[in-house]
Amino acid sequence: KEVSCLLFLGLESMIKALIIVSMNGQPRLSKFYDYIDMDKRKDIIRKIYDVVVKRSDKLCNFVEEKSLQFWNEPTKVVYRKVSSIYVCIVADESESELGLLDLIQVLMDILDESFDGLREYDLIYNIDKVHSMFDEVIMGGLVLETNVDKIMATINAKNSLEYKMEDSSGRLPTVKWLEEKKKKKKKKKKKKKKKK
Repeated sequence: KEVSCLLFLGLESMIKALIIVSMNGQPRLSKFYDYIDMDKRKDIIRKIYDVVVKRSDKLCNFVEEKSLQFWNEPTKVVYRKVSSIYVCIVADESESELGLLDLIQVLMDILDESFDGLREYDLIYNIDKVHSMFDEVIMGGLVLETNVDKIMATINAKNSLEYKMEDSSGRLPTVKWLEEKKKKKKKKKKKKKKKK
C-alpha cells in the first residue's frame, strides 16, 4: 500500500477528496488526498453523486450521512451546484462548512478567470491545467492559499513560462529539443565571432 507523505510526517489531510461531477453523473475531476483503491474511488464518486443530486435546493449544502463514511474518521461532504456541475469536497468533521463553501468559491473563481466563464468542456479538454491550478490551492489535502489574486499571479507566471518554453509547434520542449536549441545558439555565436 502507498502511504501519504503527510501521514509519514505525522500530519493528516483535512480534505479527503475534491470531486467535480456533471449533472448526469459523469466525473469531470477527482482528486483523492489519501490512498484509496480505484474501484473504491468510483464507488465513492457514485454514492456522493447519488446523495447530492437528490437533495432539494432548499436544503443546506452539507451532508453528514453514514452511507458516505468511507474513511476511518468521520467525514462530511460539502457541495455546491455551479452551472452544469456539482463541486464536492469531502473533509474531516472538524472543518468549517462555511470555510469549505468559501474554498469551493475560490476554486470556481480561478476557473472562471482562467477560462473566461466556467463551462463543462473546459474541465474535459484542459484537465491537466485544472489539476495544476487546483494544486496551487490544495496540496496533500491541506489548503495552501485562498487569495485568488495571489493564486492567479502564480498560475499566470507558470503559463507565461510555459509559453516562453514552447517550440514553434505549440508543444512544451523536450530535453532533446532544449539541447538542439543550445547547439544552434553556440553555432550562431561562432559565426558572429568569425565575422568579426
